[in-house]
Amino acid sequence: MPREDDPYSYVELRRAKLCLDCEVIFDGPRCPACTSETFVPVKRWIRPTDRVEAPRPVPPPAPPVSKSRRLLKGSLYAGLGAYGVWKMLFEPSKRRRRKPTGGEGPPESPG
Repeated sequence: MPREDDPYSYVELRRAKLCLDCEVIFDGPRCPACTSETFVPVKRWIRPTDRVEAPRPVPPPAPPVSKSRRLLKGSLYAGLGAYGVWKMLFEPSKRRRRKPTGGEGPPESPG
């Protein structure tokens, strides 16, 4: 509620209008600054908060992981682990050759 000694007047958001000519917010039938009747309701851009909005639907829970899928994952991890152990124990280690740097390389044969 506006008070007599208050220099600012208050307007409810539901009734507030924006004058398109002079950009003043008011709540009467005409703009008090320029007496224009060209206006837009402010509630088009700003929604009043006292409306009760319907709650948003809750998304359904994720389906549980099936037993066969868990078994497949476990088998995959066990297989990869066994392959790694096999490579470490039974494959001979490969020595890496150093790549020649710059112009140091085997001499070219004329031929």
